[in-house]
Amino acid sequence: MSARDFVVKPLSAIPPDAKLGWEPILGEDGQVVGFRNPRVMSVTRVGMFEGDQFKYDLCTIEDGPQDENGIATPGVMLVPIREVGLKLFMVGALREWRPVVRDPLTGKMGVEIIGLPGGFAKKAGQKPEDVASYQGLSEMGIEVKEVIPLGQATANRAYIPTCIRYFAVKYRVVGEAKPEGLESIIGTEEILLSEFPLGLDGIVNTAIAFAWQYFGM
Repeated sequence: MSARDFVVKPLSAIPPDAKLGWEPILGEDGQVVGFRNPRVMSVTRVGMFEGDQFKYDLCTIEDGPQDENGIATPGVMLVPIREVGLKLFMVGALREWRPVVRDPLTGKMGVEIIGLPGGFAKKAGQKPEDVASYQGLSEMGIEVKEVIPLGQATANRAYIPTCIRYFAVKYRVVGEAKPEGLESIIGTEEILLSEFPLGLDGIVNTAIAFAWQYFGM
């Protein structure tokens, strides 16, 4: 299976016996106000008020595995750094197929991007440093030797309260990458940090911006 075999299909294409793991979230009146999969995320319809006056409604997404209060443990994004000279750093990057990004030029779903290793926590309350070590090993075959906090930010301020943790990591290659089945990784390469191209993945752009700031670029 190639990375581009991952495509977006409507819910009607899901087999009726598929176990999705989602459960309804009920409001005070017993009506369904959203859905929750404690291992992944929750999507809840909420109302925005100014005092007692209703303004508008929208969905909020707790992005990641959730604790008993429904608060998600954030995922991480890594900037793997290798110093090659005075203020010269190479970044270990991934080429990835992102099926849930619409190409703004063609209007079609699915784009190839230059990305970075990262992903969800595996369980609620997991330390971000442990998530960083796992993601680096599985997606790039690297052992994380040093973790440098860069910052934290939401992927979308309008509806995602969960803030991703961003790290620069110093590392050594210890083996072949073994990405999880749903990863759409095409290959790896190294890119000079100062010349890293910004693209359609805003999470990657944020990681690189944090790294530029940290390293004085």
